[in-house]
Amino acid sequence: DPQQMYDAARIIMELTERGVCDYTAINLNCGCPSPKVVGQECFGAALMEDPELVAILVKHIYDGCDGRLPVTVKCRIGTFHPTGKGFRLSEYDSIDPKEEYRKLCNFIETAASSGIVTHFIVHARVAVVKRRFSPAENR
Repeated sequence: DPQQMYDAARIIMELTERGVCDYTAINLNCGCPSPKVVGQECFGAALMEDPELVAILVKHIYDGCDGRLPVTVKCRIGTFHPTGKGFRLSEYDSIDPKEEYRKLCNFIETAASSGIVTHFIVHARVAVVKRRFSPAENR
């Protein structure tokens, strides 16, 4: 929810101004593959499939902190939705790498389109989503 992101950034700034904390940046995590996170379909790695929403969230974070903190985005090189139970390398290998790269570029270009994101932290692996893998198994 963009408004929640705005409110959270505003709270961070208020706490920083009161000396309770000293944030140096706000990072939007679009890379977490945890079923508890991705299963909601609007958090973590699921956000990689909606770069327009990420651009909106980034803008609300930036506005919430009055542009006083850098906004960064963490993501994976892509997402993978296995069709069967578990992860099969043969299924993953059938994906067109050029198409996957195009999707990653689109995600980054769209999320960064406002000029707000100062940098991206890219985990050099895909997030296997829609399966019950623990974060450790999704590495």
